[in-house]
Amino acid sequence: MDYLNEINNNNNNNNNNNNNNEIFSYEKLINGHKYNIKELLIHKLKLKKDFQVKTLEDIAFLQKKFVEGLPYNNFDLCHGIDEWGLDYIVKRLLIDGEGGICTTLNILMGMFLYEFNIPVRLIKAYKQSQFNIIPHFSCHISNVIQWPLNNKWYMVEVGIGFFGSLNPIELGNEIGVLSNAGNLSYYRCIENPDDSSYIYQEKKAGMENYLNLFQFSPSEITHGEIFDCHQRYLEITEKKLFSFLKFEKGYYYFHHDCLKIGFLDGKENTITITDQYQLKKIFYNIKKLFYDFLNYNQEFSIINLSDITELHYNFIKSTNIINYNNQNEIINNNNNNKFISNENAIKKVLIDKLPSNFSDLNIVFGLFLHENGFNIKLVKSFKNNNNNNNNKNYIHYSNILKWVDGKEYLLDSKIGLMFNCFNPMEITNNNNNNNNNNNNNNNFNNNNNNNNNNKLLHNRIRKINSNTFSYDEIINNKNNTFMTIYHFSNSRVKINNKIFSKL
Repeated sequence: MDYLNEINNNNNNNNNNNNNNEIFSYEKLINGHKYNIKELLIHKLKLKKDFQVKTLEDIAFLQKKFVEGLPYNNFDLCHGIDEWGLDYIVKRLLIDGEGGICTTLNILMGMFLYEFNIPVRLIKAYKQSQFNIIPHFSCHISNVIQWPLNNKWYMVEVGIGFFGSLNPIELGNEIGVLSNAGNLSYYRCIENPDDSSYIYQEKKAGMENYLNLFQFSPSEITHGEIFDCHQRYLEITEKKLFSFLKFEKGYYYFHHDCLKIGFLDGKENTITITDQYQLKKIFYNIKKLFYDFLNYNQEFSIINLSDITELHYNFIKSTNIINYNNQNEIINNNNNNKFISNENAIKKVLIDKLPSNFSDLNIVFGLFLHENGFNIKLVKSFKNNNNNNNNKNYIHYSNILKWVDGKEYLLDSKIGLMFNCFNPMEITNNNNNNNNNNNNNNNFNNNNNNNNNNKLLHNRIRKINSNTFSYDEIINNKNNTFMTIYHFSNSRVKINNKIFSKL
């Protein structure tokens, strides 16, 4: 039995009161298990294998990477799962990446710091205090470290969600530290003159004074106090979902059925969430899911358009595309909202790996590019009345990518009479695109273009008016005549008169 489960079981069974009063020890926790926490966490957070903690800035960097990779949430508790043994922490956080509350997140962080030979101490907030702003803070568990280079004590917090600074905060220093989480707040831990405790405070952007969040003691926590904090947390929580997840340009914060998306420039968006599934899929890491789907290295970078061509080809090659007739039924279904959505496309293509229509594939590829910082929008093709033989086949959704040079390109998983060249097609260029990827220097040659009696396909994008373009194809034959396959709009898709959002 691991150390944490032993603490839990002893308290549940009211066994050994002396054990309940024993001081929690990271040394016992580290030495009594089978895991290499340092190696697992370095892999999970995608840190360099030789990552070292040499400065306080390294710890701040580690805190930021921690909350970007491991969300703060109560999803497990809301589904009746009450576990915090080490096996469960490793599986839920380091293997499944599902996130957790202060108990699991901060203990994992404490173990990691201990393995770098940093003196770390598990501490708790006061159970009763006039300085605790919300009931949840009365059962909060955190870490303080003694920095070896100056022997000063700092709070290192990764399990408090929206209220975390993601910086080591020096105990007793009244100069606030600007948040590294993107919420533009300052944080500090001031000494309480009445005793040897401290008060964790926040000053929001635009405020003159600090607000008290909770009072805590820097003393080491006992086995019984860990158990008590966790049990009181279970009693206080209302079984309503909450979550905090940091991303590179800001954060997601969900509470009271509202999702706040905050950005580093101070801008915010708030979305009402109607069900648990809708919330969970918002926290999908599209980039990770996409690279895992393709068996790509997570560090793969998109530098030029040829990188997008490679990804586009390998993505389509790895999927199971349903035929045009089924696709046409899905796209034209009266329940359009049910099918054309981020969550359905992600789940179907990247998670369940089911046969998918072209619109789902294009949505997923567009979401992936969006998460990589590219300017991408979903557009809709529509019938070309001059081509009665083929117009029923081409009612679907595509992507338009605006590249760094300002030019726009069409990206589509399947267009035309034959497999497309997978290259981004410039929508303002009327020149033919030779759809013959027989470049032996790359590993994503389009051999499908040798089908259909080895006819060589050429295609182009032609401007019809300010907002409408035509996708045309030509089969090499004696007349060399282009045929219009479908028209598409350059405007973002609207469903029920609302812009289809990539966020």
